[in-house]
Amino acid sequence: MAGMTRTTMQVTSVHVGTFGGAIFGGKDSKTNKRIRCIASYKILTRSPQIGEFWYIEGVNSKHEEYGVQIRLSKCSITELPSPSYLSSLLVNHPMFRGFGLGKRKIGKLIKDVGTEIELIKLLDGEKYLHLADSIAEPIAKELCNRWLPLQNEMQLAKFLTEHNISPYMSKQISKICRENAVNRIKSNPYALLAFAPTTPKLWRTIEAIAEKLEIPKGAPQRLVGAVEHSLYTSLRSGDTAMGNEELLGHVEKLLGSKTYAQASIPEACRIKAICSFKALDGSLMFQTIGAAVIESSLEKLVSDLVQAPLQLSLTASQTIQVIEKYSADFKKSQGYPLTDEQLSAIEMVFDKRLSVITGYGGTGKTTVLKAVADVAEKLGFQPYLTALAGKAKDRIEQATGRSNESFTIHGFIKQIEENSDNVKLTGTPIIIIDEASMVDIALANKLMSLLSSTNFHLVLVGDPAQLSPVGFGLFFHVLVGKVHTKKLTKVHRQTADSPIHQMAMKVRKGESFPLPQWEGQNHGVYIVECRPEQKDIIKKLTDVMKKQRCQIITPHASTKAADNTSAINNAMQFVFNSSKVNTETGLYEFEQSRPVVRLGDTVLMQNDPVIVTANNFELGLYNGNTGVIEEILNQDGHDCVYIRFDDGLKLLTKDNCFELGIELAYAITIHKSQGSEYDAIIVCCAVPSKLLERSMVYTALTRSKTLTLFVGSNVLLDNAVEGLPRASTINHGFLPHVCC
Repeated sequence: MAGMTRTTMQVTSVHVGTFGGAIFGGKDSKTNKRIRCIASYKILTRSPQIGEFWYIEGVNSKHEEYGVQIRLSKCSITELPSPSYLSSLLVNHPMFRGFGLGKRKIGKLIKDVGTEIELIKLLDGEKYLHLADSIAEPIAKELCNRWLPLQNEMQLAKFLTEHNISPYMSKQISKICRENAVNRIKSNPYALLAFAPTTPKLWRTIEAIAEKLEIPKGAPQRLVGAVEHSLYTSLRSGDTAMGNEELLGHVEKLLGSKTYAQASIPEACRIKAICSFKALDGSLMFQTIGAAVIESSLEKLVSDLVQAPLQLSLTASQTIQVIEKYSADFKKSQGYPLTDEQLSAIEMVFDKRLSVITGYGGTGKTTVLKAVADVAEKLGFQPYLTALAGKAKDRIEQATGRSNESFTIHGFIKQIEENSDNVKLTGTPIIIIDEASMVDIALANKLMSLLSSTNFHLVLVGDPAQLSPVGFGLFFHVLVGKVHTKKLTKVHRQTADSPIHQMAMKVRKGESFPLPQWEGQNHGVYIVECRPEQKDIIKKLTDVMKKQRCQIITPHASTKAADNTSAINNAMQFVFNSSKVNTETGLYEFEQSRPVVRLGDTVLMQNDPVIVTANNFELGLYNGNTGVIEEILNQDGHDCVYIRFDDGLKLLTKDNCFELGIELAYAITIHKSQGSEYDAIIVCCAVPSKLLERSMVYTALTRSKTLTLFVGSNVLLDNAVEGLPRASTINHGFLPHVCC
């Protein structure tokens, strides 16, 4: 039964899905016919409740067992179709159960006050004493207390639905605006900017609401909204601040008036929606209050840590004796000594409360990291090794053999917040952050705030030429050279002779390079030219992968880009894992008999490489962990998968896979590759993009041990390398007043 349904229904049954979706049934308020609806978690702000009225839109379909059902594209709780439905809502909704209000009392209450309309007015006005003649005063008071939030939600949902506000945004608004929400939004619809990622579409939506509400073009809330929208947009790009002229340009474009734009910034400053500061070059910069608070807090934490006195139980000479003994033992066991640079970096960690260790690939940063942890233990200090991604955390763990002291940063924070026995902050803990270039200011501020009352040493290990944070602002890049920093420059011979290393050194300097065409070599750096079209990109990737299996790395996750991870993963899965060649036609076909696990649009099969995209502390799996599916099976009616990760085989249910955000990993983004190493990689560089820049290229290139193939355009690659790295283009207000 094809067709579209748009109506309001009263819910009579609900079956909630594991991850926020629901199947619910009820009666059409117009026709009184039974309706069965299927709603994805993507469109639900929350699960429906029995007795509520919901507005629904969706496509009708026929089910063999359940008959006609509507697969919803839009749904939300809404106001009563008419006051006559009040009794039905109060009788059936679980919100009004459990405090002595039954069907008979509800009927008597409506009869006594006169009509449902009158009762609604009394409930809206919290006039419970007027109801006390019909029901006991405590019951009347509780009825009002429970009615108001539901009424607020119904009115809010109707308003948001009528103005095409997204389910995600509606969910955020409903969580925060619990009282008089509609009137508050009507007084300033531009406040909605705080509830969702800033986009041009969101601005247009809010402008349309403001126009319907007849808010003047020069109204202060509109002027301030344009300033906030501009700064929020900048924040999404990583900038925590914007210069005066640039901000004026953005605001003028939004408001369509230079006069309004010139009045908007002073107005935003007046009401303290934004603030300003002088950059190091003397230029005036503006930023949101939230970004300013984070950067100011982090500046103080860094300054306090740098200036804090050492509180070590050993003298400097005793510490050096332990390091020298460790160095001698290292040379005896490894057959080569630690370099002077490495020894100097190790000594710095115990002599300074905050220190930075930098160096490019092959200079032994991981060796120093392990030495710091080993020496700390010998000195009686507790070392903790952390990294942003799960894969990087696993690499630290493997390199140091310290599984009990290795954490993702988020996991480490969780352990501290829960006062876990796994993390003890007494004495002098030595906190090491590897791949620190990707840590944003919000995460750094949270970690350092939690540690501020302890006698900790913080060691930041990384390479400023690699990726800047995915989040906003800069932390590590700013501190390099500003606090005590040791740079490792001596490269191991086997690394120095590598074509990959030699090419990486050119990329660091911004020097372009002509790459030879790949002709099947298994060592070196080459180009495979292709057009910026998805069909040609997939074809060239397939041709390469049939000859040389590689990890594919691309700058893009967004499906708007031709070389996005989703398109590549689906293509690679089809060609290499989910298909067979038809002997008659020579074409690939899906093998229909293979067991699969479906996670929304993602299909998992045996032999698929996969990646975890969400942290799950109970399962011990974290964002960035990669593995390969070894088996798919059904246990007690539930789909399950065996996935082999670096630390062994894990059995995961379908629900576990949802929670972990399991995705295919034939192709991953460059951001998710940081901290990992592969024998051979393919780097996509076929599509012009601001994401294809020098630090992206450098990071991708250095993920490989032996072979790197760039698939795309040598011209685009040269432009990316010759341009500025992203970190140097980020505007920020993190200006710690410290000096090494």
